Amino acid sequence: MLELPQWRRDPVWVHSDLLPGNLPAERGRLSAVIDFGARGVGNPAVDVMAAWTVFGAETHGVFREAVEVDDSTWARGRGRALAFGLTAYHYYGVVHPVNPVLAEVGLRAARAALWTSTSVRDRQLVVIQVPLAGFQWMVAFWNCCTLPPASSISSVTA
Repeated sequence: MLELPQWRRDPVWVHSDLLPGNLPAERGRLSAVIDFGARGVGNPAVDVMAAWTVFGAETHGVFREAVEVDDSTWARGRGRALAFGLTAYHYYGVVHPVNPVLAEVGLRAARAALWTSTSVRDRQLVVIQVPLAGFQWMVAFWNCCTLPPASSISSVTA
């Protein structure tokens, strides 16, 4: 289990839902930030999660430099991205498959949060749904075997 220090500074304003659908672009540039229904004050890691939900690995450094966060906040953002990714993929892609776009955003975020390098093409994310006392629990792990690019994701129901 990863343990990180909690946010001990003053709370900051957070959007709390910085996902691609809430960041419309025009001609490749951000044109608005929408959906402030989850806004509030708190730990900035909730918005740092955008590094994994919105941006690719090649731009993480630029994003991190722009938001000026410490190592713990960055790591908490990565953890939030992993939690969001697994939850969104499971809910929107498996349990209630009405939003395949958000399921894909979730899966992409989970993969990005698990792998810090850009050499993810030869890894596979396996998501296992385990029924336990009437609830679905998800376990994600990666496997380092070499796979064809089209086989980068698989799901298994246990």
